[in-house]
Amino acid sequence: PVSTTTNLPSCRFTNAGNRFLGWALSADGGMCYGDGAPVSFTENTTLYAVWSDTVVLAFDGNGATSGEMANQEFSLFEEKTLNPNAFARTGYTFAGWGTSAGSEVVAYSNASAVKGQAVLDFGGWLYAVWNPNEYRISFDHAEGILKNDASTNQLCRYDEAVLRRFQRQRVLQREKR
Repeated sequence: PVSTTTNLPSCRFTNAGNRFLGWALSADGGMCYGDGAPVSFTENTTLYAVWSDTVVLAFDGNGATSGEMANQEFSLFEEKTLNPNAFARTGYTFAGWGTSAGSEVVAYSNASAVKGQAVLDFGGWLYAVWNPNEYRISFDHAEGILKNDASTNQLCRYDEAVLRRFQRQRVLQREKR
């Protein structure tokens, strides 16, 4: 017989407390085909739904300079505490977890409780959200003169340029000549 390739239709079955993973070729077999996967058969075939009540949560450091985190498994209806953050980023403080790459909005704080269904709803990934550290820079003017109403202190954020707001008196004297 000649085989024709076609895409499987989307699963129209439900199984309370479980999520559909895909299709197997036997009742106790592992998943062979995902929803909508292209298939090619040369004979009548029965496909068996594969169900799971677990979801897997993965963590993305989102610019982290060190650390790693193992995935965390949840039952769909279970509430679990997130594993504590193990990522670090030079010049930044961990703020919490966002639900999209590059997110600046914290959806979950460190080690907060999350339900398995929520993990499924946001796609199974959490992304670290980072706040840049702030530093106070103090300038010693070493007998220089402050310009206008400048300050000898400046608050800056990590990776932000630091501007010196005063100049040395010798430079002022040279300009007056």
